[in-house]
Amino acid sequence: MTRETAKFILRACRVDGQDQSDPQFAEALDMLKRDPELARWFAEEQAVDTRLARSFGSFPVPPDLKTQLLAARSVIVVPVWQRRPVWLAAAAAIVVLLGIVLLPRALRPGPALASSQPAELLRLAEQGPHVNVMAASFPEIQQWLRARQQPAELALSEQLKGQRYEGCRILEWQGRRVTMMCLGLEGKHVDLFVLDAGQLPGLPADGQPQFARVGDVNTAAWTRGGQTFLLAGHMDPDAMKRYL
Repeated sequence: MTRETAKFILRACRVDGQDQSDPQFAEALDMLKRDPELARWFAEEQAVDTRLARSFGSFPVPPDLKTQLLAARSVIVVPVWQRRPVWLAAAAAIVVLLGIVLLPRALRPGPALASSQPAELLRLAEQGPHVNVMAASFPEIQQWLRARQQPAELALSEQLKGQRYEGCRILEWQGRRVTMMCLGLEGKHVDLFVLDAGQLPGLPADGQPQFARVGDVNTAAWTRGGQTFLLAGHMDPDAMKRYL
């Protein structure tokens, strides 16, 4: 087993120790004893998952959670050893439902974008499962997109390409397919949308980003290489600039 294969398996290992005796994890866990670099990576991975678990545990559970989850049960099935921990999937569903409950119905972008389209796109992303597939890196996402005849050569900065990703989804918006990728930036969950050029009118063609506020979410929109991008998350605009 290679180190990368072991990492792929260990990303699904739960922090509560329930998987320590699972034979599907046995070989990868045994490699930790012989590979110090892999052991350090795994410790950092588990620390991140622990912080996420504590954060998600503080969220109140909506009374109609079961109904909402059943309505959003159409998800692509992946082998169990490739899945993220069950608690993380459930917590992500809670975050999506909280967004539906807490974000104002009449979301409006800030003055930098004179269009309601970013808000429409974010509302669409709240519907259904947050991702169709779990993917830990940009190359994995590219492979998944190519298999679905979706553009995979994206004009992103090297800073964005090199981040740790969580998953990907394809949305239908304005009669076109939109790629949505989930990733972490500086400890914050953000969503990155890839659209056809011109789907967000008013953006300069030179790649200069425009920032807007949609509810309690900051967004950055820019055009590059014939593609339009929208980055959305609870990040300060100055922090977003470092990755564009």
